[in-house]
Amino acid sequence: MRRAVLLLMVVFSSLIGFAQITIIGRNVLNGNPVNFGKLYVYGDGKLTYTLNTSKQSEFMIQLDFGRVYKVFIQHPSSPLMHFEVNATTIPADKYVYRMTYEFQAELADKWDEDLDTTVYKNPFHRVVFNGINQMVADTAYNVEFNKHKLKKNMPGFAAGQTGDNNILVGKISSPDFPELSLYPVQIECLSSKREIIRTLSSDRLGTFAFCSKKNSGIFSLRLMLSDSSLSGKIIRIYNNKTELLFEGKVTGNTCIWELGTKGIEPLVDNSYEAHVGAKIVMSSQKEKRFFTERTVYLLNKRYTVLDKTTTNLLGAFVFSDIQPDNTYYIAIDRTEVNRGEKADILNKDDKFVGTLDTVMGDKLIYKISSRYPVSYNRLLVAENELQMDVKATIFGDNINNPIGHLKIILLNDAYEPIDSVITDDFGSFKFKYLPFLKRFYLDADNSDNMLDVFRNILIYSNDENLIKIMTHQKGKKFTYRPVSTEILLMREVEIEDPWLKLMDEKENQLVGIDSVDNKLIVENIHFENNKYELNRQAKETLDKIILVLNAQKHLRIEIGAHTDSKGSEEENLKLSQQRAKAVYSYIISAGVDASRLVSKGYGESKPLIVCNEKRPCSESDHAKNRRIEFKIINNTKAK
Repeated sequence: MRRAVLLLMVVFSSLIGFAQITIIGRNVLNGNPVNFGKLYVYGDGKLTYTLNTSKQSEFMIQLDFGRVYKVFIQHPSSPLMHFEVNATTIPADKYVYRMTYEFQAELADKWDEDLDTTVYKNPFHRVVFNGINQMVADTAYNVEFNKHKLKKNMPGFAAGQTGDNNILVGKISSPDFPELSLYPVQIECLSSKREIIRTLSSDRLGTFAFCSKKNSGIFSLRLMLSDSSLSGKIIRIYNNKTELLFEGKVTGNTCIWELGTKGIEPLVDNSYEAHVGAKIVMSSQKEKRFFTERTVYLLNKRYTVLDKTTTNLLGAFVFSDIQPDNTYYIAIDRTEVNRGEKADILNKDDKFVGTLDTVMGDKLIYKISSRYPVSYNRLLVAENELQMDVKATIFGDNINNPIGHLKIILLNDAYEPIDSVITDDFGSFKFKYLPFLKRFYLDADNSDNMLDVFRNILIYSNDENLIKIMTHQKGKKFTYRPVSTEILLMREVEIEDPWLKLMDEKENQLVGIDSVDNKLIVENIHFENNKYELNRQAKETLDKIILVLNAQKHLRIEIGAHTDSKGSEEENLKLSQQRAKAVYSYIISAGVDASRLVSKGYGESKPLIVCNEKRPCSESDHAKNRRIEFKIINNTKAK
């Protein structure tokens, strides 16, 4: 868009000098530029002028201070939409400024069944004065609008509204076989005549979720196992709140749960959402690099942008509100990929998932389907595998009064304090690497009445967008109960990764880099039985560690290999030494100085799970004991 904008600036340069506000935009639909759009500009309810973009997608609009403008965009592929520019809050002493606002006007696809076109009676985008010298996006409004443009109670819909469909959710578990939830299990939805209405599979979290009509005719559920090894065992179904719903006994290789008089009602959970997460690594013949602090998009099956986020220092991202029975696309901008590079997607365990190599408009995309859990299991992330940062800035009355040295307390949804921090001189605060919370609250310590000099407390996001204005009562403690939209503006969700903190230079300086000495990081680097050759997934994990070591050259690590208790102690010790050496050699081959690494094989001497005759190890226990540990040692920066 930048090239087109520069051209517009040249063409209209003689006119800009007379404009107080210049809006430069580009009409796009599903990432593709849209030509022949018509724009109608209304100022305080009166038609000011019209504009036809003709054979281009770009447009330029000039506006005066002191009015509210509605700009309607008309195109055959989109419902009638409009954006709003509020120029009434600009004080007269700011009229000397010439303000330019640039944005991409994302038109709605009127054939997209996920979109609720009735919401476009409201502005799809709002522009406001930032209180200093420029027009900016009203982020809180725009995020809230995008949340509500999707229909409800259908695949991809957000929670809270009703319709003819429900989301049904259950979690399978067995007291006799705890590992059951780790394996995909086939479940059949049966009619009163035992006819199969629907077949689905549980995901890697033991959850099955699907969309169904309220009067679906489902009378029972039948679980199908691959063999009869669990015959006679109990299998249970819980809801998403871990409440027991149904219990049945396996007969042969099947288990049937009769839904009873309540039918599917106990399974209904229209607030259900899943999370998908991954990391993107850019690779070429010469090098690999994290796709760090770049934009990643979530698209629906018609390529409409549902959400977007920014990757972290390890190139990782998370998308929430993934609904069952739906098709999604992960996407990045094509311009982010250099010549000779490819964008690989790795899951949370650093396993290769796929490549963003399909072109759609100005994006590269990768398809995932929540209808088939087996295919998207690799990207599915549990809430206990997530972490979050919470950050914002606090001002008193206006942005000229940042409130520094204020103690902020973070509380969970049970109003229990979980962390506290002091705002800096600029009124900013940040909580880092916290367990994932859907909801949280903020309190501020006003014991010395430092807030009482202000009438209003302003909460801004770190990208300088206003989130909330709150009236402060003197002598009262400041308490902030953000709604879901405001939480999204303050919260950044990430896949939990112990290497992430080591990559965060600012965090290391804050807590003291030496505090991570002797830190143990366990990685799921798997080897074939009695072998020590590295497979592809192991190399992907080690490539991540190599990138961390190259970025933080002061780090030294010990590579410790551990085996299970199968075989003799002598054989296990030798095998662990060979595996540690294989990891060591691979990292050295990538150019990491050998003096920064130590390799040790511990055999079966330090199991995570101790087994004996009374408590024999299961295969799952043995797998946990077979591990590679990385210990940070002598963590001092090179001088």
